[in-house]
Amino acid sequence: MRGLVRTFLVAAVIVVVVGIVYALPVGRCIYNPFSESDIEAPCRTAIGRQYFPPEMRADAAFRLGYILNARGLKAEALKAFTQSMDLVPTSARAQFEVGMGYFGQNEFATANSYLSAYLNNTAENFGIHQRNYIEAHRYRGWSRFQTGQLDAAVADYNEVLTKVPADGNAHIARGQIFVNQGRLPEALMDFEAGILAEPNNTAAIALRAAVLGRLGRK
Repeated sequence: MRGLVRTFLVAAVIVVVVGIVYALPVGRCIYNPFSESDIEAPCRTAIGRQYFPPEMRADAAFRLGYILNARGLKAEALKAFTQSMDLVPTSARAQFEVGMGYFGQNEFATANSYLSAYLNNTAENFGIHQRNYIEAHRYRGWSRFQTGQLDAAVADYNEVLTKVPADGNAHIARGQIFVNQGRLPEALMDFEAGILAEPNNTAAIALRAAVLGRLGRK
């Protein structure tokens, strides 16, 4: 009987030790601050633990993406964020980062797709996602502009300006879309609003001058 108990205790200790060894990388990755630079290896290890829940591995992949992005390794960061989203497809934060990653690569149609997924996923939780929600509309707007979806692009910038009326960049971007639509008086109003918000924005000043010229005004 004592031998059986001893065997059971030894087996239990082995299970605990193995569990700690396998879980340690996850703990080092997930519970350390994003600012720590030495958690890349633990995060990569945690992602590879097939026996861990997908949510845990997705969190590790997201943190890895965050670290790589901060180092300027944009392509590798995009791969990590994509892996996080593959593990948990409904992850809003991963959808946002993947969309932004493709935007940074000028793959505007793909960026539009992922940013749209993010916005659909967070439409009822604006308060929680406020900053990213506004940025998603901003970058989706430009993506739509680049892919010829002008009315949809205007709608995105309308949403940005509803939330942040004095956003100079949004006014300037929407003004450029208005120019492409031939809506010059509205473009002029946006460029003037952009200059009011950013008086030293030389691009906005030049755009306003070009529109004034086309309207026959100085």
